Amino acid sequence: MSNNKKSKIMKEVMIINQNKGGVGKTFLTSLLVKKYIKNKDVLIIDIDSGNRSTFKRFSNKNEITPKISEYTLLENETIDKGKFDELFSLVSKSDESTVILDLGGNESRELISLIELITPEYFEETFKSLNLKVSFLTVVRAGDTDTFDYLRRINQALNKKLALEVYINGDSYSSENDTHYQTALIFLTQANLKYSTFGKAPIGVMREKISDHVKKGFDTELGLFKGLFVRMVDDLNVGSHA
Repeated sequence: MSNNKKSKIMKEVMIINQNKGGVGKTFLTSLLVKKYIKNKDVLIIDIDSGNRSTFKRFSNKNEITPKISEYTLLENETIDKGKFDELFSLVSKSDESTVILDLGGNESRELISLIELITPEYFEETFKSLNLKVSFLTVVRAGDTDTFDYLRRINQALNKKLALEVYINGDSYSSENDTHYQTALIFLTQANLKYSTFGKAPIGVMREKISDHVKKGFDTELGLFKGLFVRMVDDLNVGSHA
């Protein structure tokens, strides 16, 4: 494919974000990696300066290694605008049509501050000029007020100028009748936000097996649990919420 033809196609960029650690950002990223790596047309960038768990899991896997890298966005605990511009310039010039950015908690928080400071309109125009279709994939846990406080803030900051997608960690509630889950749905309905769930699995050994599979960079043999993991990947609705 020629460069001219490629330039007409908008590159899809997914920014995995949430201020709080341990809510499932890396797990969602891992599912996305498995979903997109099949067509090889994906680049994963680990921007979590406090952990780098995504990079550690997949940087030595033959299938994935050429498609994963790491990048430091923070400068003295804040996002340096020059580094931000450099990152998205690199993203726009990459060969892959899909790019996944895995942000840490600090990066997520500081990115909102940067958007609030410079205005979402500026970022909307910047991404458009780079031919990037950018979505903010925000992970929340049912019943966790901190994650919903962050969601409320990023929703206000983006101000409908940039796409926001909400993903509820399926590990955070026992059933759809769960009080925490119902509270989450009330919040999302009132905020007029659509959502998807991910990583839903029966409590116990199945969940532990799948967690181990992801933490080891898909190296373990799931056996009877493989079908459940594959369904988690296949059921992941990106850009099309229920």
